[in-house]
Amino acid sequence: MQVRQGVAYPVQEGLSVLNATTGEVVANDGQTMGEIVMRGNIVMKGYLKNQEATQESFKNGWFWTGDLGVLYPDRYIELKDRSKDLIISGGENISSVEVERAIYNHPAVGE
Repeated sequence: MQVRQGVAYPVQEGLSVLNATTGEVVANDGQTMGEIVMRGNIVMKGYLKNQEATQESFKNGWFWTGDLGVLYPDRYIELKDRSKDLIISGGENISSVEVERAIYNHPAVGE
């Protein structure tokens, strides 16, 4: 890690995409979706007067953002959706963004 004058320490310690069930890093195949997590001194310590939300969002030293994404081999993270916006149908998780994109791109649908 390198530091320059005026920058006493790095601000973003970690950023990753983790499996919400296991807490393990997802495969970096650009397809396996997980929740985007971060930690560092730019991340808040918790929600003001809301211990329940704080406990729900902070696990094992990570802030779980609620954003869903995939991880690529070059460590690039692509944001896919919000976890609260997922549509569950027939046991499948369907991204609301993908549904909107499919509708928008359909020739029978106008802007």
